[in-house]
Amino acid sequence: MEKEKSDRKMSRRKVLTLGAAGAAAVTGTLLSRDITLGYGVTDNVYGSEAGIRRIAGEVVQEYAQEVEAELADIESEMELRGVNAAKLGVKGDGTDESAALRYAIQYAADRHLTLLIPKWMTVSVDTITITGKQNFGIRCEGWIRRLDNSPTVGSLLKLDSCSGVCMPEIRFDGNGLNNGCIENVAYTVNQEQKHCLVLLNCLDVTIDRIHCENPCGDGIYISGGSKNVKLNTVTGQADAQIGRNLVSIINAQNIWIDYLYSDNIGHYDMPGGFDIEPNASTETVRNVFVNCMNITSGGTNPCSVLGTNNALVENIFLGKVNLVRTNVVQPSTEITSVYISASNVHIGQLSVVNKTAHNISFLTLNKQGLTPKGITIHDAYSEGCYRGIQVGFGSNAVENVQVKATIRNCKHDGIFMGTAKNVKLDVDIDSVGADRFMLNKPAGGGVCDNIYITGNFSKRGTGLKAMIIGDVPANVVNWTLENVDFTGWGNNQRLYGGGFQGSVHKINCRNLTHLTALPAFEQFKQGDLIWNIGTDPDVSYWRRLTNGTGNALNTDWKAY
Repeated sequence: MEKEKSDRKMSRRKVLTLGAAGAAAVTGTLLSRDITLGYGVTDNVYGSEAGIRRIAGEVVQEYAQEVEAELADIESEMELRGVNAAKLGVKGDGTDESAALRYAIQYAADRHLTLLIPKWMTVSVDTITITGKQNFGIRCEGWIRRLDNSPTVGSLLKLDSCSGVCMPEIRFDGNGLNNGCIENVAYTVNQEQKHCLVLLNCLDVTIDRIHCENPCGDGIYISGGSKNVKLNTVTGQADAQIGRNLVSIINAQNIWIDYLYSDNIGHYDMPGGFDIEPNASTETVRNVFVNCMNITSGGTNPCSVLGTNNALVENIFLGKVNLVRTNVVQPSTEITSVYISASNVHIGQLSVVNKTAHNISFLTLNKQGLTPKGITIHDAYSEGCYRGIQVGFGSNAVENVQVKATIRNCKHDGIFMGTAKNVKLDVDIDSVGADRFMLNKPAGGGVCDNIYITGNFSKRGTGLKAMIIGDVPANVVNWTLENVDFTGWGNNQRLYGGGFQGSVHKINCRNLTHLTALPAFEQFKQGDLIWNIGTDPDVSYWRRLTNGTGNALNTDWKAY
């Protein structure tokens, strides 16, 4: 009997697909005149036709009630997932709808719904702030657009002290060109504070896709101690070289970005695409992970990780950073592309290509507040930049640095050393400016202690000297050159500068410690070995006996 009951029941999913009209059709089909009871079957077995109709009606009624209940469940589930902004009074007609959109977001947040802004809708607003809401979402397939000449200094949308926020998609039009932003005119404070999205003291925020068009200030600004923010795809574009940053992190922890793409965002006196830059010593940025970022153009330093104002910035991990410089407006002074002043910073792959004639450098590592410690760049490439790598610029110290880089076509110095400690550089430099140097340690640059350099400094191009030191020997402490190729440079062009050579230990440096005769140039440190690659079979190498400029055999050198 159970099998018979099961066989004659129609599944709820089947009835659900039929709808109300389908339920009526079921009744008609069950009771159709085409149904026969079979030859010889009597009323004693199945009952009268009227009874059969009654039973069939009860069966249909039973399943109709189940269908109705299931439809109610689905409707309730849909309400939990989303509510259309159009049903809450948002029109997208170009007028100022700040109040309408604020109401719609608050309505959804209070009911733990996702507000749906359809793709045909562009909602024009001044500024909106949502405070203290939990467990809600926004799905904006259309646009949230700043009004022309927006009167209020603030973000298009600010979430203040909100948690459990999920945005499958959200798109902003910062309308910067109609808010006074011009690519060759200096920004005002008001313009740079007109952000698109601000997360202030927010917790557990997930955004699958965020796109920012023509921002005035930042595309997304994260501060106030926000924690646990996941941004899967962040994209932004500007029709002119305007905007402050695509992503700005001021005071936050545990930030994940899978992919960032910024095109032409970065006014000439603003940072650029990705910027970590606290405003006060009480702020902290910790645990930031960016899998991949591609930045085109950008402002003064479009990839910056800075512990400004003595703030703590640490544990920053960037997987791949690709930056192409196409700045339209010439900067008034030398600017850099990647600027790091933080602790425990790791970059997997870094590429910077300068396609302009402007003085735009490759990489700057130095102190902007607390002394940065622990910077590692595993594989870097630079092409066409004004200057290559600046380590501890001036007296602004940096410690515990490891960089492996290839530098092509520098217009100035390949490496510029300031104040630094525990630095390991593996660098291949191909060409620097005609009057410049592969490595420059200028006078008054501070102490460089425990510096290890390896790589290819062979003469390719028009550079003046390989390595030059204008500083005093006391500022050049525990330097080691190992496996550095100096091929192509003449006497006193490899290492140049008072006292520098005597402060550096040299190991297996081609065309410097591998010579055909006893050296009669430059300075060497006591203990240095010069391997004989000449024809004299009686000498394998010469060992330096003294420090200084003398090169007399058996006085300054001994043959072995």
